[in-house]
Amino acid sequence: MSIIGKKNQDETSSKKQKKGKGRPTPKRREAQQRNLRPIVVDKKEAKRRKREANNKRWQAQQAALMGRGDERDLPLQDQGPHRKFIRDYVDSRRTLSEYMLPMLLFFIFFSFLGPAFSKDMQSTLFLIPVYTMWGIVIAGLCEVIFYVRKINKILLRRTNGNYSTKGNGRYVLFRITALRRTRRPVPMVKRGEIPFNPSE
Repeated sequence: MSIIGKKNQDETSSKKQKKGKGRPTPKRREAQQRNLRPIVVDKKEAKRRKREANNKRWQAQQAALMGRGDERDLPLQDQGPHRKFIRDYVDSRRTLSEYMLPMLLFFIFFSFLGPAFSKDMQSTLFLIPVYTMWGIVIAGLCEVIFYVRKINKILLRRTNGNYSTKGNGRYVLFRITALRRTRRPVPMVKRGEIPFNPSE
C-alpha cells in the first residue's frame, strides 16, 4: 500500500507541475519591457496632415482678413472688440497720414530728379522737397498722436477705466499710415460713418 500511495502522490505532483507555468514568474519590469513595442510613425502622413491643417488655418485667416470669415480667425493682434473699434474709427476718417508714405516717396524722387534740370537752382530745388518732407513727417506724427489720445480716451470712458491702452499707439500708427485699399483687415465702415454712439 505504501508503494501505491507513493505512486499516486508522484502522479498528483506531476499533474500539478503540468498545470503550472513550468517556469518562474518574470519580474514586473521584465514583463513591461517585453510588452513595449516601437511606435511606428508615418512621417510623410504626419507632414501631410500638418500641412493640411496649416493650409486650413491660413485660408481661414485670409478669409477673416478680407471680411468674409470669423473674427476669431484673425491674427492675435487684430482680435477683440477694442481693436475692431480702433480700425473702424481710423477707417471712418480721411487723414493726411494715409498719404504720407506715397508723398514722401514722391518728394524723395523729386529731390534727386529736380536738380538735374537746372544747375543754377540746384540748391533751391533740393531744399524745397527736403523741407516739404520734414513738414509732412511732423504733421503726420502730430496727427497720429492726436488720434491715439482721442481713441484711448474714448475706450477708457467706455470701459470705466478698466482697459489697458498698451500697444494702441503702434496699432493706430500702422493702420493710419497705410492706404485704405491696402489695410488688413479690410475696412468695414465707410468714410464719414461714425463707428460708435457719441453719447456712450
